[in-house]
Amino acid sequence: MEQAKTHLNRAHGILMAAVTGEGQLPPLETRRVIARLLIEAEEWHNALDVLNSILADNEEDAEIWYLTAFCQFSSKNRKETQEALTTMAKVMEKHKIDDPEIAAAAKELESKLENLGEEDEEMEGSDDGFETCSDEDDEDA
Repeated sequence: MEQAKTHLNRAHGILMAAVTGEGQLPPLETRRVIARLLIEAEEWHNALDVLNSILADNEEDAEIWYLTAFCQFSSKNRKETQEALTTMAKVMEKHKIDDPEIAAAAKELESKLENLGEEDEEMEGSDDGFETCSDEDDEDA
């Protein structure tokens, strides 16, 4: 697996050099495959770089928006996850895309995102037995 990651990261480097103008970008489908492989290798940030390069050429690709949301979620970026899911839904509606697989995956991701939000609320409201300390308390010490 490490050798595969090494080759994927090399491909990512070449692709990012092309994005900055140091070469010709590979076709969209090649970048799509590289992004999926990076996701499989859990290389979230590199996958996001590749996905963003695709979105720069085509903002109307619902699958790429879903993959972007998935990477953002895996990177613990909740706001960006929600934004990508919202954009994906708008693209699907605009182009009347009926893809049950992507819709189901997006719904599952939204559910996970909501559950994380509920867990945060529970943590904020929990009484853990510790007293909070104000700045005034610090000055008294």
